[in-house]
Amino acid sequence: MFLDNFAPEILKAYFEQIQLWIEKRTWLGRASLYNILSFFEECVGIKSTWLLLKPHSEVLISHVVFPLLCPSDADLETFEEEPEEYIHERIDIFEESPTADVAATNFLLKLVRKRRKTVFTPTLQFIQTVVASHIANQGDLELSRKKEGALRMLGAISYIVLSKQSPIVDQMESFLVQYVFPDFHSAYGFLRARACEFLNRYADTAFSNEENVSVAYQSVLKCMTDEHLPVQVEAALALQPMIRHENVRAALSTRIPEVMQLLLDLANKIDIDALSGVMEEFVEVFSEQLTPFSVQLATQLRDQFMRIAGELLEKYNAGPEDVSNLDDVASEEKTMAALGILNTLTSLLLALDNASDIVLKLEDVFMPIFAAVLGNELSEFYNEIWSLAENITFTIKTISPNMWQVYKLVHKSLRDFGFDYIEDALPCLSNYIQYGAEALVADGENLGLMYEVIEQVMVDTESLGATDRTVACNLTIRLLTAVRGQIDAYVPRFLELVVSRLQSNEPALKNIAYKVHLLEVVIASLYYNAQATLVFLESKGFTQGFFTLWFESMESFSRVQDKKVSILALLAIFALPDEQIPAAIHGNLSQLSKGLVSIVATLPAAVENKEKLAKEYDSIDAYDDFSDGAYEDEEWGGDDDELAQGHEDADGNVDDVEDAEYVSYLESELAAKHDDSDFFEKGNELEEELFEETPLDPVNAYVAFRDTLLALNQNNQPRYQLLTNEYNEQDKAVVDKTFELASRTENKLNQQPKH
Repeated sequence: MFLDNFAPEILKAYFEQIQLWIEKRTWLGRASLYNILSFFEECVGIKSTWLLLKPHSEVLISHVVFPLLCPSDADLETFEEEPEEYIHERIDIFEESPTADVAATNFLLKLVRKRRKTVFTPTLQFIQTVVASHIANQGDLELSRKKEGALRMLGAISYIVLSKQSPIVDQMESFLVQYVFPDFHSAYGFLRARACEFLNRYADTAFSNEENVSVAYQSVLKCMTDEHLPVQVEAALALQPMIRHENVRAALSTRIPEVMQLLLDLANKIDIDALSGVMEEFVEVFSEQLTPFSVQLATQLRDQFMRIAGELLEKYNAGPEDVSNLDDVASEEKTMAALGILNTLTSLLLALDNASDIVLKLEDVFMPIFAAVLGNELSEFYNEIWSLAENITFTIKTISPNMWQVYKLVHKSLRDFGFDYIEDALPCLSNYIQYGAEALVADGENLGLMYEVIEQVMVDTESLGATDRTVACNLTIRLLTAVRGQIDAYVPRFLELVVSRLQSNEPALKNIAYKVHLLEVVIASLYYNAQATLVFLESKGFTQGFFTLWFESMESFSRVQDKKVSILALLAIFALPDEQIPAAIHGNLSQLSKGLVSIVATLPAAVENKEKLAKEYDSIDAYDDFSDGAYEDEEWGGDDDELAQGHEDADGNVDDVEDAEYVSYLESELAAKHDDSDFFEKGNELEEELFEETPLDPVNAYVAFRDTLLALNQNNQPRYQLLTNEYNEQDKAVVDKTFELASRTENKLNQQPKH
């Protein structure tokens, strides 16, 4: 009803108002223009409204979209007098910003995407006419304004223009050379800024002439020291994608300390998270060249972060009467910039993985950041702060006195927020166990803090769920396997937390990851102290129930870690004296032994798979995505698909099928809500943590298997016979292969150079 009865009348009224605005016979505010163009944008994709809009499309592009993208007198004044404001209005903007120029850009993009056979060529011809007229008189301000608007238009549709099937994709290099490169030397700063922005938009142009790449690089580098701040910002952003070119990377590597200093100075002038993104990538790419300057670089980044954090704290602590602190957009920009700084610091740490002496110096640099964020509950930075702590401890493989101070701050921040952030803090906390286990045990307070985290997460059923308790189980498993025999008093407490849940048949047990981790806490306890764990299970009447549940779930124990701890736990049981093995499992030792063999048989494949995944990850080229053909033709190819399905109108344009697709989507979502029987099973498969170190990494499960069987054969023949009598030929072959693997891996380890 709306499309048939109301939309045509609304369009008619809007056309009348727009025509009056074009003729300068009426004034329309920016908000009005935004809403009118947003309505036009929605009409592009619907056949009935498009037929009404189509006759006006070229006029709307040339007389509405284009003027709105040309800088006004007020824009140019802002460029000169308030460059920070200009940047936030015309450079660092959000797609959903409710401004007329954003609406114009979105409308143009929708037209070119959905109705390109009607508007694409006329739009390009219009842009060509504008930029060509500027060539003859580049000093003319009015022509320069128009050129700015035309380049904004072409920049907005860059990813469509660069699609492989685009008719002009091969012409963009010559366009850049003829029409954009001269603007790097324009007398007008706003046009120099636009040249940098346009080059950024078309960074994936396939240059056939390397000299053109060199000219672009030198031009952008010069613009980084331009007198105008917006030009400097656009140049910095344009430089980032240029390092995809080998010759640019080589040239920049000799000047990277200088360029990084320019970026740091620029970031001190204005808070834009995109600048942090540039620095972050440069730190990753030019880590070798930046290593000698890493402490200086980190110190400057820290000072920038502390400045922003101080400004945010001042706003948060201001009273309601202080209206100067009510600018949420400014606060968001500062927050994003600060997040970018923290990410850059993390990248810097990762680049120093072989320079632990420098990392130790960086700890001192970072301490004020940890204190400011964790001490003042700046929770928007928690994830990045925990990542920073994680990477410090990972890099130096130990926990320094500084980082033990941070540990207490991390614990306090988690507790103050009811452990809501436990999942995000897992890698950080895991490293305190992995690299500080002995110190953790030696300091009863720190061990108690770790237990408090685990206990509170396990018992809080109101605000925390299965995913959070999985994290708590993960920490418990790490602790039990890292400090075997050193925390006896805690073992029954850990078991109490998980066994009660395994016996409860709670619905969350359908969550595969949760169930495996609960079981694995008990398995790790068996490895830690088999006798004490079996005594506990007996006291709960859960011995047989646990082993049944464990082996029924064995298929889900797919990771190397799962298999290793299972093997070690069973070996620990087999090594116990008869009197310490409960009757519930003593009669089933032969079946458990065959189960052990089946687990051992699958370990080599699991190890091989993990190594393969790690190699595949390492082989990914950071610049593969930006090679020729990187643009998948989502718009050109996608439309061709729709045309083939008969959605083309008489003019060769694509009818919108979004409405039908959206209805179908809603129906499927509604059906899913009514059928949540498999909710817990979905998305909970266990995946290998490729680069995560665990306490069991140094343990050779093949050697442990071999040595245990050999010891039993020599010292406890009845037990050995009981365990091996029911082995079939396949089982025996697995044992022989495992013995061979034990010798091979043991020899390989012994041949490695000692450090």
